[in-house]
Amino acid sequence: MLEATDLPLTQTQTDEPSQELGEVKRPWGRLCACISTMVSIDLFEPVYTFGRAPSCNIFVDESQFPTILNVSKQHFRLTKDEEGLVFLTDLSKNGTFVNRTKIGRNNECVIYNEDIIAIGSPSTRVYSFISDINRDDYEFLPQELRLKYTTTKLLGRGSFGQVRLALDKQTREQFAIKRIDKSRSSVSTRRGNNISGIKTEVEILSSFSHAFIIQMREVFETDDEVFLVLEYMSGGELTSRIRSTLAFPECEVKFIFYQILLGVRYLHLNGVTHRDLKPENVLLSTQNQYPRVKISDFGLSKIMDDISVMETVCGTVQYAAPEVLRFFEPYSRKVDVWSLGVILFYMLSRTQPFVGSSREEVAKNIVSGKITWDPKAWRNVSLPAKNLVKSMITVDSTCRYSIVDIFKHDWVAKDHETRRNVEELVQTFEENNDSGDNLVIPKRRRISFV
Repeated sequence: MLEATDLPLTQTQTDEPSQELGEVKRPWGRLCACISTMVSIDLFEPVYTFGRAPSCNIFVDESQFPTILNVSKQHFRLTKDEEGLVFLTDLSKNGTFVNRTKIGRNNECVIYNEDIIAIGSPSTRVYSFISDINRDDYEFLPQELRLKYTTTKLLGRGSFGQVRLALDKQTREQFAIKRIDKSRSSVSTRRGNNISGIKTEVEILSSFSHAFIIQMREVFETDDEVFLVLEYMSGGELTSRIRSTLAFPECEVKFIFYQILLGVRYLHLNGVTHRDLKPENVLLSTQNQYPRVKISDFGLSKIMDDISVMETVCGTVQYAAPEVLRFFEPYSRKVDVWSLGVILFYMLSRTQPFVGSSREEVAKNIVSGKITWDPKAWRNVSLPAKNLVKSMITVDSTCRYSIVDIFKHDWVAKDHETRRNVEELVQTFEENNDSGDNLVIPKRRRISFV
C-alpha cells in the first residue's frame, strides 16, 4: 500500500490532500516522471486529465515538455473506479501509448503497477504508473483470457485456487473468475475439490440454465489450470446477510428461501443432488431486503438417476444430514432437504440447530437429532415456519419431508404474494435468456485434465 509519507507532494500537484485531526489522506497511486523537466504526481482524486490546456489537472507547458505541439489540449484521462481499477482513456490526436502499445483516440485500457505511459511515440516516455493494486491481479489469467477480461480484487480463496472479480473489457460487465489448480485437485479428499468434482461442476454449469442457479459464461483450460467465468453476485454470501445487524423478518427469509427451494427442485428434476448446500454457497445479487439469489459451488454435486443412492462422505458437517455422517451409509437426494432445513433454521433464528465444542460433538448431535432451540431466538417466528423446519430436519430420512412436501406446506403454499414475487424473477430471467442475454450458456463441455 502506498504511504503518503513515502510520496511527498510536488509543486505542480493541484490537489492538496485534506488533513483532518492530523491524518493525511493517502494517495491511491503515483505518476513517476520519466523526463527530468517534469515532476511526479501523487494521485488522490478519482479523475485526472493530462494535457497542455490550463484546465487539466496535470498541466504541462513548453518548459517541461520541449515538443509541446505533440501534446493535445487534453491528451489522456485517468479514472479510478469503485472497484479500484484504473482506466487510461486516450483523448489525443498524436497518440497515447501504454507499454509501447497505442491505445487509440477515445479508446481506453486498464493500467497496472509499473506500466509506462508515452505520448506521441512509444519511445517518448512521460510517466511510470505506480499503484497499490498488486500485479498478481493482472497475472491471474492466461494471455487468452487477459485479452477479454481485466481482473481486480480477490473474492475468495480455497484449497482449489482463487476467485477474483473480473471486468469484460468491451462491455464493462462484471464476472467472477474461478481459477482451479489441477495439481491441487489431483488427490481425492473427503472435502472434494478433486478432478472429479471439477468435471462435475463444469458439466452442471455448462448444461443447466435456471433463474436461481449461478450461470457460467465460459470455461477455459490450460495444461495446469481450469478457469470458470461465472456470473458475479455483488451482494455476497447469504452468511453475511444472516450475521448482519440488519433486521431479518420472516417475510424476507421466505423470499430468499423460496428462491433456493426452486433452484434445488430444478437440480433434483434434472438428476443432480447438490450435497453441499449451505449459506456460503448461496449468493445474493445485492444487500437489499429482497435480493435475487443463486445457488453456487457444485464441486461436490452428484449426477444420479431416480433410483441411485450415494455413499461418499462430503459436505460441511454443520449442514450434513445424519445418514451422510453415518459413514458410508447409502443416502438419497433427501440430504439436500436436510441441508435446506438447517439453512432455514439459521435464517429464522440466527442460531444453529446443532452445537458443540468440537466437530465431533456437532456430528454426534446431528446423528442423534439433538436440536438446540433457543426460546428467545424463536419468540417471533410463526408456528408454521417452526413446523416446516422440524419436518425437514427429521433424522429418519424416510419420515423427512421431500422437496414436493415443502412446496405443499402451508408456510410456502399459502403465501401467494411471495410466490408471485419470486415467479416474476423467474419470468424476467427467462425473458432475458430468450432474448440473447449476455450470459451465454455453452453446450456441455468436456475437460481433459491431462
